[in-house]
Amino acid sequence: MSRRLAVSLTLLLSLVVTAIGYYYYRPVDSFDIRVFRGEAKSIKNKTIILNGNFFSSDKAIPEDLRTKQDFSFRVDDSTQFEKLETFWPKWEKLASGGATSGKLKLEDLPKNQGAASLDQLKEAFSLNPESLYVEAKFADSIYGVRNPIAASVYYEVIVMPAPVPLNE
Repeated sequence: MSRRLAVSLTLLLSLVVTAIGYYYYRPVDSFDIRVFRGEAKSIKNKTIILNGNFFSSDKAIPEDLRTKQDFSFRVDDSTQFEKLETFWPKWEKLASGGATSGKLKLEDLPKNQGAASLDQLKEAFSLNPESLYVEAKFADSIYGVRNPIAASVYYEVIVMPAPVPLNE
C-alpha cells in the first residue's frame, strides 16, 4: 500500500509541477512598443493623458492597440522635454491679404524649436488645448504597463493670436 501511495503522490506531484511550469513558462506574446503619439487631453501634476496611437520600431502591434485610444503616462525629473512652436500671424495681417493673399503655408510660418519643460507644456496646453500634438518615448516597452514614466516628451503647438473683438 505504501508503494502504491508513493507512486500516486509522485504522479500527482509531477502533474502539479507540470501545470505550474506551463502556467509560468508558457510562451507569451511580447511587443516592443516604446512610442505613443497623439493629442493632449489632460495634464495634471505629472500625469499626461493623450488620445492617439502606439508605435513600434518593429511594426508589430497587437490588434487591440492599433486603434486610436487614450493613454496615460507620467513624467519625472529625468524626463527630457522638447518643443516646436509655430506662430500663426495676427488676424489683421491675414485679413489685409498683402503678401499672403489670405493663404498660408505652415512651413513658412515663424517657429521656435528647442528644449522645454513640464511647466511650458502645461502652459501650452492651457492656451491651446485643441492644437497640442505630443509624442512620448519610453526607455522600455510600454506594452501592458500602466502609467509608465516617459524618457522624453516632444510636443508641437500652433500658437494662435488673440481673437479680434467684433466692432459693434
